[in-house]
Amino acid sequence: MHLEALDAPLPLPTTSGTLQADTGPLLFALYTFIPGETLANAYPMSRELVGQIGRALAQLHTVRPPEGLHVPPDDLTAPFDQELRENLAALDAITTASPPFLQQLRALVEPRRTQIDAFLEQSDAYAEKARQKPTHRVLCHGDPWGGNIIRTSSQRLTFLDWEAAIIAPPERDAYLYSGFIKPDFSAFAAGYEAPFQWNMALLAYYTYRLQLRNLAAWLHSLLHEPLNEVQRLNNLDMIENHCFDRLESVEQTARALIAQQ
Repeated sequence: MHLEALDAPLPLPTTSGTLQADTGPLLFALYTFIPGETLANAYPMSRELVGQIGRALAQLHTVRPPEGLHVPPDDLTAPFDQELRENLAALDAITTASPPFLQQLRALVEPRRTQIDAFLEQSDAYAEKARQKPTHRVLCHGDPWGGNIIRTSSQRLTFLDWEAAIIAPPERDAYLYSGFIKPDFSAFAAGYEAPFQWNMALLAYYTYRLQLRNLAAWLHSLLHEPLNEVQRLNNLDMIENHCFDRLESVEQTARALIAQQ
């Protein structure tokens, strides 16, 4: 199967036949319009919808990228780890003389430091465990959460935002439906109908990495970028309500997945 056979926004050729036009430092690309609503507000998703996403991703994972298109491989490393550790250490320098948003950041993160350190160690352990089991690699979307999926009026699913596309084990896409955001993985697996055994250590690894990657990004932004007050408050909220509120659920989900191996 080729990309053209998959529901996805495709770039339209220019009059010269290229898929983009350059104007100075700017690059322009025109994509087909896909009507419909994304699934960003569809949480918690029904088992039926998760099964449909599983079927769609199973189709995607049979796609052969066009010749000449470089898609990076996933080597099960986390390049953001070192920066995350450094930014966590930098919180120790925040005092009552620091800006209020930094004091809020330290008060929010400090009680979770031991748990964050444990996440870093445990994710590495899951990666090592996953490497011990052979797995095949496919074209993965990289970030198939609901906000990157449109359901059209005909109920077909279309994947958006392909900047995270990667050659990786199928678990790289599947982990978002592993159960830390309900429903459980069985609904996804039933839709996917995999002719192989899922590598539960990989699912656990990717589930841990998501929380650590997001935390690293929000911490970096707060500590090193010139944000306005609204952006600062948003990042603090993201850390508290889209990362820390899920840590216990991620741990429980990972243990349940490994128990099924």
